[in-house]
Amino acid sequence: FFFFRVAVMHSVASLAVAAAAGAALAVFCLHNRHIIPLGLDFLWQAGGPQDDAHVRVGCRRLTPEEMLQRSQLMLSLLNQRRSIRFFSTDDVPLAVLENCILAAGTAPSGAHCQPWHFCVIRNPEIKAGIRALVEEQEQLNYFGSDGVAGSGRMKESWVQDVEHLMSNLHDTHTSTVLKPYLTDAPYLVVVMKQVYRVGEDGQRHENYYVEQSVGIAVGLMLTALTNAGLVTLTSTPMNAEGGIRKLLNRPVNEKVYMLMPVGYPHATATMPYRDHTTLRRSLADITSYFD
Repeated sequence: FFFFRVAVMHSVASLAVAAAAGAALAVFCLHNRHIIPLGLDFLWQAGGPQDDAHVRVGCRRLTPEEMLQRSQLMLSLLNQRRSIRFFSTDDVPLAVLENCILAAGTAPSGAHCQPWHFCVIRNPEIKAGIRALVEEQEQLNYFGSDGVAGSGRMKESWVQDVEHLMSNLHDTHTSTVLKPYLTDAPYLVVVMKQVYRVGEDGQRHENYYVEQSVGIAVGLMLTALTNAGLVTLTSTPMNAEGGIRKLLNRPVNEKVYMLMPVGYPHATATMPYRDHTTLRRSLADITSYFD
């Protein structure tokens, strides 16, 4: 299973980098515990298209004080974002979720192909079907076909590194894997990446930088959900991708990229404790300067 494990770790790393890039493009902030929009426009299309179909860029430069304040408020907001695995079943306004999806759709993409599709699932039977597919594959990933811990497809170091995250979801004594968040959250958003497009002429047209483009869109959605006071978990489909796509009756040019339950934390929800030294890596640790 060496190549499977390498592919999984490379995929997870790619998703994380792309999602982080998306979060950096967010456009909302936090002030005195109340989330407020940034307000006035700073970038817009000025005038009509020119001969080359371009338009002039209209731009209002923010003052250094405005930029600093907005960047600090953004940091305050995003520092509250955490991955949640235990959800309330309380409903969420659909219009709020739709706005978050539209925010995700503002992401840049290769050649502006916008290679994404969002399946918004509220139907309990469909959510249960997806959960069953994911749990079946995760069972094999962590415990293998013989149900023995450490005999699955996942690298042992990965199993150890996520053990503290999964302690209430993975039972090594009974060799069971549980994914309750896939059914408990009022909405499950399945993010699809469109590997290629099918034109009106029925011909196949290439999409570019699909992984990066959809990853940035997911990052923007993460930020928009956080801004709206909602929580989520970015969960990869693993080997359940084909089954999920078939269950949702999606075309062959689409692949499942991410599963994102959306809602509120359960009243008894827990998450790993992090202090200021473990919550985020420091600026010095993640930055190099070249003057």
